[in-house]
Amino acid sequence: MGTTALIAAEPARLAVQPFGMLRRQIVMTSLRGLGLLTLAILLLGSGAVMADSSHGAASPVITRVADPKIPYPTAGVSGRLNLREGCLMIGQGVVFWPPGTSWDDSRREVVFGGDFRASPNAVVDSIFTGGGGTFALEDDLNGVTMADAEAALRECINKTGATHALLAYPERP
Repeated sequence: MGTTALIAAEPARLAVQPFGMLRRQIVMTSLRGLGLLTLAILLLGSGAVMADSSHGAASPVITRVADPKIPYPTAGVSGRLNLREGCLMIGQGVVFWPPGTSWDDSRREVVFGGDFRASPNAVVDSIFTGGGGTFALEDDLNGVTMADAEAALRECINKTGATHALLAYPERP
């Protein structure tokens, strides 16, 4: 039971007390500051829809959650990468990518970062070959994506008439 913690919030204090240990208190000037910090971390970590700084346009790249405990599906993925209604698609599936993936608007290509940093970019209107897995429209993607990424996927599915969501990642370098 040593790993379970009791967390209690008061208007000006947050107390964390692991069971079987002395009580430790973290005095907060405001829970609002903690809420803003949490929101900033969530927005930076999800990377669901990032703005392209060179043109101010929204990125079509949607990413999965950055959690090493969630394995990548091991199926092979191959097909023409298209940009339809502002959404990246392979076949009839809306594509979402590994964390750290970004968009180069001037070159119209997906740029891989994180675990796939040295992989070649995925260029729109070219054949993408890599790994991944298909998710049915009714699948709950909670835990695989952040809430805003799942909302972006659902929006793209509705806009494009896609039949599924597709997690795709490049072959490792």
